[in-house]
Amino acid sequence: MCSQQQSQTPVDLEQRFLEEHGVALGGAFVEPLADEIGNQVPGQPSHGGAFVEPLADEIGDQVPGQTPFPTEQQLQDVATEIIKAVKDLTSTSIGNMRRQLAAHFGLEPTALDHRSDDLKQMFTDIVSAHHPKKGTGHAGDDAQEDIGNEDMSKSKQAYLITLSHPVQEVSAGGLRLSAPGDFSREAICSLLIKALDATQTSREKPTVFLKLAVFQERHASSEVHYHVAVIADRCFRFAKMKRELLNKHGLASHWSCSHDGYATCVAYGYLPSLKKPIAELDPLPHLWAADGKEHPPLEEASRPPVTSLAIAKRREQERMTRAEVGKGESRFKEIDLWPLVVRENILPDELCAERVTAYAKRCGGSAMVEFCYKNYPKLKDLVARSWQFQNVEEYVEQHSKPRMSFVEEALCSPCRCPTLGTWLHAAYDLFNKNGINPTEWCSAVVDALVNGRTKGNVVTHAGVEGNEGKSFLLAPLYVIFGEDEVFTAPPKNGFPLLDLEKARLTILDDWRFNENILSYNLQLLWFEGKSFVIARPQNNFTGHLRYAKDDPIFITTVEADIHALKRGLGQGDVEMMLKRLRIFSFHYKIPRDEILSLEPCAACFAKLLLRPPLPVSLSSATSSGGYSDPPATEKRKSYEATGSTPDPKKPASWSVATVCRFLEGIDLGHVVPSFVENGVDGAFLMELDEADLVNHLGLKPLQARKGNVVTHAGVEGNEGKSFLLAPLYVIFGEDEVFTAPPKNGFPLLDLEKARLTILDDWRFNENILSYNLQLLWFEGKSFVIARPQNNFTGHLRYAKDDPIFITTVEADIHALKRGLGQGDVEMMLKRLRIFSFHYKIPRDEILSLEPCAACFAKLLLRPPLPVSLSSATSSGGYSDPPATEKRKSYEATGSTPDPKKPASWSVATVCRFLEGIDLGHVVPSFVENGVDGAFLMELDEADLVNHLGLKPLQGNVVTHAGVEGNEGKSFLLAPLYVIFGEDEVFTAPPKNGFPLLDLEKARLTILDDWRFNENILSYNLQLLWFEGKSFVIARPQNNFTGHLRYAKDDPIFITTVEADIHALKRGLGQGDVEMMLKRLRIFSFHYKIPRDEILSLEPCAACFAKLLLRPPLPVSLSSATSSGGYSDPPATEKRKSYEATGSTPDPKKPASWSVATVCRFLEGIDLGHVVPSFVENGVDGAFLMELDEADLVNHLGLKPLQARKVWSRFGRFQ
Repeated sequence: MCSQQQSQTPVDLEQRFLEEHGVALGGAFVEPLADEIGNQVPGQPSHGGAFVEPLADEIGDQVPGQTPFPTEQQLQDVATEIIKAVKDLTSTSIGNMRRQLAAHFGLEPTALDHRSDDLKQMFTDIVSAHHPKKGTGHAGDDAQEDIGNEDMSKSKQAYLITLSHPVQEVSAGGLRLSAPGDFSREAICSLLIKALDATQTSREKPTVFLKLAVFQERHASSEVHYHVAVIADRCFRFAKMKRELLNKHGLASHWSCSHDGYATCVAYGYLPSLKKPIAELDPLPHLWAADGKEHPPLEEASRPPVTSLAIAKRREQERMTRAEVGKGESRFKEIDLWPLVVRENILPDELCAERVTAYAKRCGGSAMVEFCYKNYPKLKDLVARSWQFQNVEEYVEQHSKPRMSFVEEALCSPCRCPTLGTWLHAAYDLFNKNGINPTEWCSAVVDALVNGRTKGNVVTHAGVEGNEGKSFLLAPLYVIFGEDEVFTAPPKNGFPLLDLEKARLTILDDWRFNENILSYNLQLLWFEGKSFVIARPQNNFTGHLRYAKDDPIFITTVEADIHALKRGLGQGDVEMMLKRLRIFSFHYKIPRDEILSLEPCAACFAKLLLRPPLPVSLSSATSSGGYSDPPATEKRKSYEATGSTPDPKKPASWSVATVCRFLEGIDLGHVVPSFVENGVDGAFLMELDEADLVNHLGLKPLQARKGNVVTHAGVEGNEGKSFLLAPLYVIFGEDEVFTAPPKNGFPLLDLEKARLTILDDWRFNENILSYNLQLLWFEGKSFVIARPQNNFTGHLRYAKDDPIFITTVEADIHALKRGLGQGDVEMMLKRLRIFSFHYKIPRDEILSLEPCAACFAKLLLRPPLPVSLSSATSSGGYSDPPATEKRKSYEATGSTPDPKKPASWSVATVCRFLEGIDLGHVVPSFVENGVDGAFLMELDEADLVNHLGLKPLQGNVVTHAGVEGNEGKSFLLAPLYVIFGEDEVFTAPPKNGFPLLDLEKARLTILDDWRFNENILSYNLQLLWFEGKSFVIARPQNNFTGHLRYAKDDPIFITTVEADIHALKRGLGQGDVEMMLKRLRIFSFHYKIPRDEILSLEPCAACFAKLLLRPPLPVSLSSATSSGGYSDPPATEKRKSYEATGSTPDPKKPASWSVATVCRFLEGIDLGHVVPSFVENGVDGAFLMELDEADLVNHLGLKPLQARKVWSRFGRFQ
């Protein structure tokens, strides 16, 4: 050792140990100063041959009644005398000297225990001063080394053994001591192995060493000592080995128990430190491993394994260290999440981010809360990454296994079928019905699993139209390998094969061979087994990836897609593709209530592949109509005695017993009791749907959820398709409903966050989602959601079962038949549960109603009313709803509306009509304005909204449609930029992946020169936006996390040309065009303005506001006033002269009406309350003809609608 080390005290060496290993010794310098074999010092207690100081001493004051404590100087003087009297420091310990010190002053043996730390420091200083070469009982410069504590009570798997040069030639027990320098490194290794073997002779299964590393070190005096790192196959105690080394070889040894594992023991001899420079390290340490294996390199062996527990321990130690110096907790890092996730068993599901945040708020501390707040959108990925780290060894092991070994393991697993072997029998039944040789199919699958993807080795199931069991036979592969290990249909984006290299096999379910997702050339390379390049996003990866794995590929498709190759490609290309496929044809269409409801069974699949096929299939028994009871426990049921068998041709005639035998025949005997209890016969069974079977009769939902996508298909729009689904937004909340995806590279980015999906005005083409992906999604199968790789790592496998609701038009469904093959169309239609809507609802009916969650729930959970509103409505009877009693004058009339003559309805009849359509809350405004049937027919939507308290309907997008341009369409809207400011107006969106990025910041939208095609925005999204429904705005994921749900009601103004509107009719179906036109309020502009006219005017905000807020005055009041000379009658006179005249208005001569006649006219149209103002102003017929609506409102006390009513009725007399 260097001279610098010779000056170090034991305290310095202890500090070095703490710095190097980060281990707190609890304030105790635990050091056996006596050899286990040495004699006990007289008068000192024995502890199994070793004197060990307690690891913790009580701290307390002097016990009352005892001798007072000596002074510090007295303690030091006596301690010095005690140490001088000890000739061999190996025979005592610090704790024993402390007890001697207490006895010297007449104190109890434990009286000085509370001063243990101070006394330890005192003894250490005295030893260093008076025994410079006897610090630890080891020779030479070992006194400067802290090699750790020796504790014979511990049992450890790894130790650091120190063999030091002896100070004396003979031990305290009289044994001759050997110098370690007399032995080579190899000899030391051999001696240790033999010593262990000698102690294990009596054991049935002896302990053996796994690895050893022998390091030689020299003191400054050239004396040699060794440090040996050892690890055994189990934990053991070292006392016997220590005696064996001393007794047989004269080697005194120190066994450190302070190291956590073999790596820290190796690091002690391999790594330099402040007090052990590199030059003093052993250049040629001896390494040994059991069973002839090679010892790992020291750079690896000296690094301890990193576990979640180690990460947690390190952070907690760091927290304690910082707290000791008055510092707060350090920043919470991503890796600190790993131990928490594992300890709390937080799985990477849809609620994992919330669970982590809840833990952080509860007990994670402010640093973790801040971390969660900042990284909340990434928490799910971090949780998934934590489990990947935790299970990475298992992952590597799994990926190193041959694929067939998974199948062989599945063969030993238990069968999961309801009745043993049901899936296997069903598979043979499929083979027989489709004429497929089971041996040939099994051979093809085994070849694919063993040899991987090669030409002609891609197993392909080709059906006719769907529901032939193609996917059923491959479903167990998901169970055997795990869904995360199976690559399914790639997403339609720029990186479709991004996660392919992580999988063990590929299943392309409902695959089409066109180039919408993958180029034809790439498909050929992939299916042939050649290497090719996988595109990867360059913000997370460096360069693309060359894929050369041989993972097998399995395909399900329809024959029409294979035939379509011949139409789209040359004969040579088709031949090249067909040579890569191993096609099995499926033509038998399976009934919905048969085997497809079976869960996939890994054991049956393995048995199918690895064992010979059964000679007899289930199909023969099934097709014959006889359902034999399975060999289950004996159940005496009443239906067993009937002997009846189900007649496939007359299921409605089946008795309960026949239904039960049918259930037994399809391996569903476990649900028979519930069918018997509920008396389900054939006729009743035909009336039940899937929900009834699941919720009331104990069946599980079908795995293949075909036909479960509720679809409302209308003719042209405005049939109430969306109206019925609107309450779902209220019940679940808009943030929990996924709507029409945006047209960009990541259309389904936020799908996993939602609870259900409503695709409003959905079209089934491939502009947004590929047809394959739509099939997988609607069927309930898992698929891959593309995600931007600058915020996420890899794409996401979506496997949730959230329901899907669709509204569309029949034209889009019929369009499928034109764009797809017959088989593809059938596959899509089987996934939909279509309800047709053909009645076109008038604009003033129920579509203005707000969605009601309570009514929706009542509709679902309570039986439907026997009498619908429609019958009452069509018959003309409107019953009063059970509301609070409102005594209205119209209630006493008893009149009912006549549907055939609405113009004849009185005000009371109109009010009763409003009550009948649940709009009773607006009745007061209709009564106040005297709205009868004839007046109601003259009002438009703006009148109902602005004056009568109703909410607006569709068709509120003001659209200026010109012929060719320069008609002033934009001129009229230009003042809006001045009024709101240009930054508050959203204009024509750019043509990129994020066209509506800033829409939420604006107050209104002006789409100038807008075209309604799909170059910028998809037609579906335009429909949702113009109708006022919420939709998703795509946002770049390098600046945002997730897309944005837009639900603002900012108005939209459009300028366009009529040609673009007419173009809709050519590009869309009639229903789509109608839906778009209903959302627009079109004003036609046909006059072409000369260039030197008003278009050069600057927009004027004041003029625009005056135009909107003040009606134009064609005739001013001043002219009438100046020409007429109207004397004011006495206003206070309530008895008016017109009452006595008895005159009635002459319809043919309104200009001749007197004031009294005008007043009686007002009474006749339910406006008698304004008569005083007409009398006060002397308004006769001639004067009334000169007034306009503004005069009636501003000077005569009428409301705008009342004024319009006056002019409407008065105009009939002119």
